[in-house]
Amino acid sequence: MAGDEDEKIIDELAEEIIWASNDVLNMKQEKFCQLFSSDQNLYGNWVQTYIEVYKPKKDSANWYKNACSAASQILSNTKVVNRINDLLDANWLNEVEVAKQHRFLITQYNDLWVKHRAIDSFYKLHWKFVQKVEHSWAIDTGDLKGVSTEELRAMKAARLQAKQEKEEKDWQDSEKD
Repeated sequence: MAGDEDEKIIDELAEEIIWASNDVLNMKQEKFCQLFSSDQNLYGNWVQTYIEVYKPKKDSANWYKNACSAASQILSNTKVVNRINDLLDANWLNEVEVAKQHRFLITQYNDLWVKHRAIDSFYKLHWKFVQKVEHSWAIDTGDLKGVSTEELRAMKAARLQAKQEKEEKDWQDSEKD
C-alpha cells in the first residue's frame, strides 16, 4: 500500500514538472485559478482553495501548515497569477470585486507591508479608528467682520491645505517606523 501511495505522489510531481515546463496550466492549477477567482466561498482564500483542489491528506500533524506552504508556492507561479488576473479581468472589477481584492491583500502573508496598509485602510473605511488631527490655527470671529466670501473661501482652502500637508507628513513619518 505504501508503495502505491509513493508512486501516486511521484506521478503527481512528475505531472507538475512536465506542466511547469509548458506555457499552459495543468488541470489542477486551472481549477485552483477558477475557484480562487470565482464568486464562491473560496474566493481569494488560497489555502482553502488548495485544500479543495489538491485534497491533501490530513493524517499528519502539520498537514495545514504544509497546505499553506504549497498554496503559497502555487501563487508564486507567474502562470497561475497571470491566469487569475485574466479571470478577474474577465469580470469588470466593480466595488464587490475590489472588496475581494482588498480581502486578498489583508489575508496574504507574502508582503506584510501591503497587508498592514490594507488593514489600515479597512479600519479607516469602516471608521474603526480615527486619526487624531491637531489644529494649529485659531480664528477670532471678531476678525471676520467685513471679510468677503472669497476671502473666507481662501482661508478655508489654506486650512485644508495645511491639514493635508500635516497628514501627509504624519503618513511619511509613520512609514519610516
